[in-house]
Amino acid sequence: MLIPSNVVQAPPNLLMQLNLATQSYHLDADAPWLDLIGPGRTVSTYMRRLVRSYGFEAPVEAALAYTPHVASLVDLRNRARSGLIAQDLLALGLVPHQIATLDECPITPFASVSEALGWLYVNERATLIHDVIRKRLTFHHPEIANATHYLGAYEGVVGTRWQELGDILERVARNDRIADQITTAAVAAFQQQIAWQRQTYTPNFASFL
Repeated sequence: MLIPSNVVQAPPNLLMQLNLATQSYHLDADAPWLDLIGPGRTVSTYMRRLVRSYGFEAPVEAALAYTPHVASLVDLRNRARSGLIAQDLLALGLVPHQIATLDECPITPFASVSEALGWLYVNERATLIHDVIRKRLTFHHPEIANATHYLGAYEGVVGTRWQELGDILERVARNDRIADQITTAAVAAFQQQIAWQRQTYTPNFASFL
């Protein structure tokens, strides 16, 4: 794990419980990003990773926005990052039409706030390693520095955003039943995310890759 020790303060209780309950999924969820900083990785590898991340994060953000009552609890605009992925892909040479036709994971609006928060937890957890990935990527590939807005979205505030998420979880999970619903949703989200990342996908703009 590449999370700097000074990024996250002592998390609220439910956030800690979620971390422990989903720990077995963390390595597989992080692996595609950690793989980017291995030897021999190219800008094309990075572009493919952005494409795949967009296909998961964009529908998750849409599902969160259409789930009743979530927007009153969470500042979804400040946590939305799929637009930054699109911005980075444009900087890497794609055109708007290509981004608009990217494959997306089939995710529908969530049945409850509890389910939505479990998925939000999974989406937000990825940000804990993004700054480290960005710094290592741009060290080896300085030419992509203007295409890392997504990875730099929480620069300097990742700990604050993580703590805020923990506070929201504490307010919503008023009993063990709700906490269990959030945990069950987080497990399902990790499973879907990992399965999505592992699928073989050939974009319709192979000439760019």
